[in-house]
Amino acid sequence: MPWVTQIIEERFQNSSPPVEAVSEKGFVESILSELSAISEAIKIIAWVTLLATLLVVGNTMAMSIRERSTEQGVLRTLGFSKWAIFRLYLSESMALSFFGALLGAISACLLFTFIPMAIPGGQGRPGLAIGPYWSLLKTVVLLALLMGILSGFPPAFFSMRRKITDTLRFLA
Repeated sequence: MPWVTQIIEERFQNSSPPVEAVSEKGFVESILSELSAISEAIKIIAWVTLLATLLVVGNTMAMSIRERSTEQGVLRTLGFSKWAIFRLYLSESMALSFFGALLGAISACLLFTFIPMAIPGGQGRPGLAIGPYWSLLKTVVLLALLMGILSGFPPAFFSMRRKITDTLRFLA
C-alpha cells in the first residue's frame, strides 16, 4: 500500500489543490475521531442541561417551601416533628422530579416511536434513523430521584431549622 500512496502523491504533486492519499483505514479513523469529538460535545451539553435542570427544580422547591412557611409553623404547633416536615418536603421534591422525568422520557420515546425521524445522508448514502431508547428510561428515573434529593435537601433542611415563631410570623 505505501507504494500506491507514493505514486498517487507524486502524480498529483503539481496540481493546484493539495492531494494527500489516505488509506481506507486512515480515512475511517479520521471519521471516527470526528464522531468522538461530537460525542464529547453532546456529553458536555447533557451535563450542562442536567445542572440547569437541577437548579430549576431546586429553585422551585425553595419557592414552594418559602411560600408555605406559615403552614409549616401550624404543623409544628400541632405536634409534627422537624424531621417529619423535612421528610414531607423532600418527598415532594422527589415526586416532582420523578413524575417530571417520567413524563418527559415517555413523551420523548413515544414521539420517536410514532414520528419517524432521520438525519439525511448525502451523495447517495443512507441517512441515520433516530429511534426511541426505552432501556434508558430506568436510568432517567433514577437520575431524577437523585436530582430530587439534591435539589430538595437544602431548602428543606434550612426550613426545618427555623423556629416555630419565625414560621408563624412569616409573610411571603
